[in-house]
Amino acid sequence: MNFIVKAGVLAIVLNIAMSGIPIRAQDAQDAAAQINALVDTLGDLHTKVTAVNATMADLTARRRALVQDTRQLDTDIKAFADKQTDLSGRQTAFYKKYTDKKCGKKCQDALKPAGEALVKEGTDLTTALADLHARDAQVEKDSLAWHTEASAATTTFNGLESQVEDTLAALSNASKTYGVCVDRYPKDDDAGLKQHCGTVAFDNVRANIQQMRDYRTAPKE
Repeated sequence: MNFIVKAGVLAIVLNIAMSGIPIRAQDAQDAAAQINALVDTLGDLHTKVTAVNATMADLTARRRALVQDTRQLDTDIKAFADKQTDLSGRQTAFYKKYTDKKCGKKCQDALKPAGEALVKEGTDLTTALADLHARDAQVEKDSLAWHTEASAATTTFNGLESQVEDTLAALSNASKTYGVCVDRYPKDDDAGLKQHCGTVAFDNVRANIQQMRDYRTAPKE
């Protein structure tokens, strides 16, 4: 290196020293600003993740309710089928008895109340069948809505998870840069570190920066 170049380098160093700013201090200042922005981003992401977690909890509760409704519906359908089979057998027996040649008018008149009761049971079963169809349609509608919402919530959660990982990785990198300045001042407290390296929006600077420096992103599959 010739004298002119040496003189130029010396002038730069002297200018920096005279300004009271250590070499690469601007890197720490920039890192501090980046750290603050990333911490704010993590706060926003935390709010969104909390909301998605609440949605997931609601979806889990709704899923349990749907499973219970489906099981109850299956039980009720089986009970309906048993009642229908029983009624069909009793109707057949009634008709056979009512139309028997040995059963005259007096006999038929005596059977009428039983016949009317059978008709009412048939009407009640028809109403019950309509109710089962309506419940089945509602369970199917609710299940479809659940799957649609669950898919959207999962996509949102995965996207937020990726953003959190990226933000933490960026925060780790910025903390490494800021940490170089922190290491230069091992005796500084929070106020001293913020004065020498740039103001970060949290206390216990040395420990927090070290923790963020040590962060490692999980390998993506």
